[in-house]
Amino acid sequence: MTAFLTAVLGVLLSLSLSGCGAAAPTRVAAQAADTQANAREDIQIVDSGWSVSDGNLTYGAIVRNPNADWRCERATLHVVGRDAEGRKVFGFLEDAEAVGAGSECALGDIACGDAADVAAVEFSVEVDESDWAPADGEPAPSYDLSSVERVPAPSGMVADELLVGTVTPDEDGPVWVTVIARDGAGAIVGGAAAYVEPEGAGKETRFQANCWLPRDGVASYKAYASPTEHNEG
Repeated sequence: MTAFLTAVLGVLLSLSLSGCGAAAPTRVAAQAADTQANAREDIQIVDSGWSVSDGNLTYGAIVRNPNADWRCERATLHVVGRDAEGRKVFGFLEDAEAVGAGSECALGDIACGDAADVAAVEFSVEVDESDWAPADGEPAPSYDLSSVERVPAPSGMVADELLVGTVTPDEDGPVWVTVIARDGAGAIVGGAAAYVEPEGAGKETRFQANCWLPRDGVASYKAYASPTEHNEG
């Protein structure tokens, strides 16, 4: 009888240890996934600025994804203007639809057409957890951009001036071009944006963006481009 009980206990112990051995890899994998997610850094605003011209407030921001192994499929920039008493004057949102692993993108445009009371502008950026994806070594698209010119707008345009240039993508698909303007000290004074549908990869395509930027104090313009699903209409 003692021998029988010993055998039964041995079998039960063996099954128990076997079950523990099967569950361990699952727990380890889950812990590894949690560690990887915790190691991912937040999207960063590395530079930003704004200015008012003829009552129109334009802004510009450079957003960076510091993660080498994660791409951001959508980031939302929040732009909030406040008066001298801290009261909210306006709120504006803009989405960056792709920020590749370890890369930067620019956002900028007109945010408010009646900015006389704005004394300060706050910038913040957020990414939903579902908008992160492993980079898997996939390189971000690249674009060749020409120098930007500021020119008078043709009659009938909504703005008096345009920022124009060309973009040449290395892959097919629509492109969002953002122009960032800086003053002589290198500070951002605003931006402008344009939706472009290039004829195809390697095809140089002209872009034009409505310009609401100040006429004085701008020392340089630089264009940035990123893929988009945004439709101009």
